[in-house]
Amino acid sequence: MKKSILALSLLLAPLAANAGVTVQWVSPEQFRDAYYTNAKTEKSRQIILDDLQKFIVEQASRSLKEGENLEIRVTEVDMAGEFEPWTDHPNVRNIRSPYFAYIAFGYKLTGADGKVIKQDDNVRLTNQLLTPPTIPDRDEMEPYLRQSLRDWFRANLK
Repeated sequence: MKKSILALSLLLAPLAANAGVTVQWVSPEQFRDAYYTNAKTEKSRQIILDDLQKFIVEQASRSLKEGENLEIRVTEVDMAGEFEPWTDHPNVRNIRSPYFAYIAFGYKLTGADGKVIKQDDNVRLTNQLLTPPTIPDRDEMEPYLRQSLRDWFRANLK
């Protein structure tokens, strides 16, 4: 048992290096559509937010230099597609062009010295579904949001 705990702690050690990324959800109960199923419950929303948070921390950490910190305050999430409860599959998201993915957030990037490098309180990312999600995202819960976020991190956290 102690060996398992030690092995697990060694595996999680790299995650501690990602401590420079924090994600805050601002009033998530008011997000337009951040649900895993048609049942718009807190648990259904939390599944999506936990998955997005893990993705954001992972992707942002790849772009940060040593000592840099990134704070992200998410103010809106709207997943691509809509649930159509009148169909035979009420818990399947139907992806159509009017149901695009959308996320709004503010961020502050600080250097190792604590000085602000970049900051913006009004970032809005929209994926208009003009292209299908990239291969790594196709089996994820929020592929279009992931694609938009990955592109934004590459362009803005150099």
